[in-house]
Amino acid sequence: MPRSPATSSPSSCATSCTTNPTSPRCPNRCAPPSPQHVALARAGGKVRLWSAGSGQPIGAEFDVDEDDDLSNGAPAVSFSRGGGVLVVLTSGTTQLWDVRSRRRILRRDSFKAVFDTSPDDRLFVVFAEWEIEVWDIPQRRRLPLSRLWPGPKEKPKGERDDLRFSPDGRRFARTVGNTLKVRDLTSGRTFEAQKKVSGPLAFSSDGKFITDGTTIWGLDNGLESPIKGGPRNPDCADAHVFGPGDRTLRCAGSNGAVLTMDISHYTRPPVLSVVEDTSGRVDHTAFGKAGGMLATESGASIRMWDVRSRRPTGPPLEVGSPDEAVTEPTRLSKDGRLLAHISGINVDIWDVRARRKVASLQDPAFGRDGTDRPGTGLQDMEFAPDGKSMALFLKVDGQRILQFWDVTSSQRIRSSPITASEPEDINDRPGMVFQPDGRAIAVGDGAGLFEFPSGRPLSGQSPPPGTVLALGPDGTTAAIASARSLDVFLWNPRTGETGGPPLRGHTRRATHAAFSPDGRLLATGDLDGAVRLWDAEDDRRFAFELTPNPSNITGLAFDATGRSLYTVSWDGALREHALDLTRATSALCTATGGPLTKAEWRKYIPEIPHRRTC
Repeated sequence: MPRSPATSSPSSCATSCTTNPTSPRCPNRCAPPSPQHVALARAGGKVRLWSAGSGQPIGAEFDVDEDDDLSNGAPAVSFSRGGGVLVVLTSGTTQLWDVRSRRRILRRDSFKAVFDTSPDDRLFVVFAEWEIEVWDIPQRRRLPLSRLWPGPKEKPKGERDDLRFSPDGRRFARTVGNTLKVRDLTSGRTFEAQKKVSGPLAFSSDGKFITDGTTIWGLDNGLESPIKGGPRNPDCADAHVFGPGDRTLRCAGSNGAVLTMDISHYTRPPVLSVVEDTSGRVDHTAFGKAGGMLATESGASIRMWDVRSRRPTGPPLEVGSPDEAVTEPTRLSKDGRLLAHISGINVDIWDVRARRKVASLQDPAFGRDGTDRPGTGLQDMEFAPDGKSMALFLKVDGQRILQFWDVTSSQRIRSSPITASEPEDINDRPGMVFQPDGRAIAVGDGAGLFEFPSGRPLSGQSPPPGTVLALGPDGTTAAIASARSLDVFLWNPRTGETGGPPLRGHTRRATHAAFSPDGRLLATGDLDGAVRLWDAEDDRRFAFELTPNPSNITGLAFDATGRSLYTVSWDGALREHALDLTRATSALCTATGGPLTKAEWRKYIPEIPHRRTC
């Protein structure tokens, strides 16, 4: 260890380090210890620092048993976040020691062994016998709990009590009993997780995720969308830590081994867009070219992406003024050539390749009719399969209207009132999907199937109230998100009949759906980030839940082969889910670094006989 300057006495440096850890007077003595330093405690209360590199002791011992009888065992020791403080736990006390001066900063009786220090080593928080205490380490004084947590005090309740600062010091997490709460120390906002915790807490290195070993919560969305079915391993002990780059979760196994679980799909997915607006999210997405092209909205810009290469096709399309964010969903034509978005009270059509506006559909009824009443004006829109026409759904003075427009001439072809009675329960948008041949369109909110371009109703029986999310490739099965429950219904637009029992399993409303090219599979995504895969031909309605997303789904699509499912979430991340055996085993080979052993095969693909894959 470097020696302190000769002009600085040990006592003056010790005082300076304790009251001001960043003091320039003793730069060597006040610097935090090296990661190569190890603190070892032995029976009798003696604690000493050692160099892991040289194997030699560093400096004098810490005389912990000065006031404590530790003849029966050694104390537990750990470094603070910044490394300048050593936390020592005895059978009846918690002590803080200055690493450089070997002097005790704080000694408190009857503490639970649940504590944490802030990353800058200025704050120490601990569960006392009956309450949480907050201490200013340099000043050696207790602070009011409101410094970290306003509101009424809560007493410790059990073994799941925990306290944690995020690595950047911006957030503070606590569990009392099995309830997790996180406070943003910058904004002062507090969030409470709905799912109960089942183990000690651990933050990711960037402070964006927190886990109890069973569930991973994304903190950018305020604990609203936990990543379910987390990486819990039955062989793990309670403690978990995030690995390098937050791509893995590590734990100590019951057999003495360190177990590592790949969680990069949750924490480090490929991110298509860097969100530059203040909302910090990608609000809307639209797929085209059978999942080969993607449009993402962020702020006043729309960016086009080639899904296969994960690269933008060009600079963003600036479809609005810098202070006018895109707030309504965008639509792509089936071939990905045209893009439609709502601009004020107009629907603007852009040529994606030429990067210019080529048409503008205008109708006073598109607006909010001056009264700013919810549920008025333009509600939804959809391109016809050939991209030459569009269908628009409006609600004006309580009357629902279906309009057809010629995109090339910007002329309205037809405007037809919807005579079917409107259900009492409706979603925020009705949803519309054209039949594959373009001769009819299915409209949600109990409207039904309408002929194009006449607007004549074709099915005598109205669909269940809700949003039409997707239509199968043969046009006989539509997926509808119920407006009355969390169910998804399958409805035949041609017969008007609902097929089989509803699809159940989502814990929040489904907002997006897609059928595979052969129509056998249906994928649904919800506001919790959950994605479920259904056998659309099986009346048992068996579902498989894919790896969840940390934020709500904003788009999903199958590729042209049906072997991959793409999902996009609010954080702008694109995830590819391999659905065929060859690609799935190839991904496992990459993850395991070689051929799958028989044991690994039984673990990951138990339903298929073992064979060589790599």
